[in-house]
Amino acid sequence: MSANLRPNPNIIARAVGESTVLVHLQTNRIYELNATGSHIWQLVESGETDADVVRLLSADFAVSAEVAERDFRALLTDLEREGILETAP
Repeated sequence: MSANLRPNPNIIARAVGESTVLVHLQTNRIYELNATGSHIWQLVESGETDADVVRLLSADFAVSAEVAERDFRALLTDLEREGILETAP
């Protein structure tokens, strides 16, 4: 995982169809991830390496590794900025 990022323990995640709803218990903010974001969330939560996430996204969504990496990094940046992902100790 990038820079040892992991889900914040104050986040509750629930799959709803192809989406994932995230609730930040400290801020009471609710986030919804689309199918791609949900897939990334599941891979990050399971502890996959960055390279594995990019490889799996590329294969599962039939996109180039460059597109998969760009989308993966963009979501990680957003989730870290919102406090949904945090750096592991």
